Amino acid sequence: MLDLIVSEIRYLADKVFVHRWPHDTLLWDPATKENLDDIINKNLEKNRL
Repeated sequence: MLDLIVSEIRYLADKVFVHRWPHDTLLWDPATKENLDDIINKNLEKNRL
């Protein structure tokens, strides 16, 4: 009988860089940049990608 093998790949990062796309869009204000940094890089529970 075939055994079911469950695999999981986890991507982890110490730092995530967020880029605007396309490059010719408006610049992000400092509050937006800080908010993204808090949500993505400073929240230890969400460092899995």
